[in-house]
Amino acid sequence: MTNDTNKFPGFPPEIKRNFWMYPRIMDSWWYDLTPQEQKTLDFILRRTVGFSKWSDRISLTQFESGLGKHDKGTGLNRKQVIKSIRGLETKGYVVVKRGGKINEYSLVLSEHQDSAQSNTTSSAREVPLSGVELTHTIHKVPIEKAIERIYKTYCKYVLPGTKLTKKGKELITERFTEFHPIEMIQAMKNFGEDEWQMEHNAKRGPGWFFANEERVAQFLNTNPLPPDHPIYKNEDDKPLSTPTNE
Repeated sequence: MTNDTNKFPGFPPEIKRNFWMYPRIMDSWWYDLTPQEQKTLDFILRRTVGFSKWSDRISLTQFESGLGKHDKGTGLNRKQVIKSIRGLETKGYVVVKRGGKINEYSLVLSEHQDSAQSNTTSSAREVPLSGVELTHTIHKVPIEKAIERIYKTYCKYVLPGTKLTKKGKELITERFTEFHPIEMIQAMKNFGEDEWQMEHNAKRGPGWFFANEERVAQFLNTNPLPPDHPIYKNEDDKPLSTPTNE
């Protein structure tokens, strides 16, 4: 009897560790989408709310075939992806910011009809979740100290004694706008546990690892933090600490 590796293995039984939040409102709106639009929206939702943020840059190649061995994409071809994205825009599910090599996709959030929000003009409001607005601190930790913690974690799990360049510091700082420091630490731990990546890419250094959000997301996605992790409770004063294996 052959082992069919292409057959769906079944859903893992541990809900808190293996599932991510999905918007309940879609229970009443699935009928509105074509099968291709549904796939495309699900992929966007996974890359946004699945990582506790409202927007993300996603390439057409990622829509088609995914990012990394645990993310195979939608399986749609490019023509279907482009048509689905346009459909989601027209129907009011997403807003696409075009420009540069990779477009940014933002979820359209409902607007509450009260005076405090009556002046909102954008259909997709920026509401930070895991990312932070860069000032002089990251979650009440000085930026330099946060960078040092990330660097020491990289040395611990990936490449001891590696040099942190000025460019590497800048890239780490940029990633703070997209990931909570604990997510970044988890991504480095996952990278360190991947024998192939350690053999082929460990010596590339922090600048390579933090070069773009897709790379950090790739390694975070191999073993993400549980959805009920404290950093996903949308509080502003989470401490910078190493995640535990829950």
